[in-house]
Amino acid sequence: MYAYGKIIVLLLYNFILSLLTYYWLRLLYWLSEGNVPLFLVIASLVLMLLAWIPGNLLFIKRMKIRVSHALLWIGLVILIVLYEPIVMPLYKHAVNHQAMLQSFDILLYFRK
Repeated sequence: MYAYGKIIVLLLYNFILSLLTYYWLRLLYWLSEGNVPLFLVIASLVLMLLAWIPGNLLFIKRMKIRVSHALLWIGLVILIVLYEPIVMPLYKHAVNHQAMLQSFDILLYFRK
């Protein structure tokens, strides 16, 4: 049972970061329509990569999960986030709308 707990933690971590990455990509799309400082875009990308990649490496190393199994589960989570037909279209629609509204606030802030 303990081995399944390790996999569940890895799945939850990657699922949450996959959803956050999708939100970041939608926000980046809407920000690209306006004039936003380049350092904001680069810093957010670096922050996301520094949270995702070292976090996965830390989980794999600390929990002593085989890399092949971990990569399989991470790939499965990403496929679920991209192609799940029931819940994900609702999430993607809500995220697109929220990212659009938030991008207006960010662009307004940088125009001041």
